[in-house]
Amino acid sequence: MDKNNDNEEWEARWNEHRIGFHISR
Repeated sequence: MDKNNDNEEWEARWNEHRIGFHISR
């Protein structure tokens, strides 16, 4: 199943977004 891989990519994107938000603030 490639769903697990997709979930990992989403988590990585979410982490990057959160990090950018923290840096922006």
